[in-house]
Amino acid sequence: IELEIDFLSHYDVGDLPKSTIHGDLFRDNVLFLNEKRPSFIDFYYACEEVLVFDIAIALNDWCIYADGAIDKNKLTEFIEGYETERPLTKEERVYLPVALRWAALRFYISRLEHIHSNPSAEILAAKNPNQFKNILIDRQVTEYSF
Repeated sequence: IELEIDFLSHYDVGDLPKSTIHGDLFRDNVLFLNEKRPSFIDFYYACEEVLVFDIAIALNDWCIYADGAIDKNKLTEFIEGYETERPLTKEERVYLPVALRWAALRFYISRLEHIHSNPSAEILAAKNPNQFKNILIDRQVTEYSF
């Protein structure tokens, strides 16, 4: 964790586009009541942040295989769909691999904390920190480009 924090400390979000983000864009926080308009729930982590962080959170949940590796076909479809509404800047594309690591670390740490403060078996099954440990390791060793 310390090495990853050190790695991330060398990157500055600088002038990346910011706005209000959801901060927890997992599949279980999006309801599809009809095909055209999804509904979002659980705004507990909403804040002002770089937009690419929300994208990274979603990619780390919506576009992965069971082992945590990114499904490149889903990733491509996700980015193409996103860009029909708002094209990514060149800077966001460069930063996105870092944001994937940042998002993975954030949820790895928060799940570790949650497990240590609520050590029941049902919590571990639902929010196992090892899922994000595996995602983080994949993002560290696999080069993704956008």
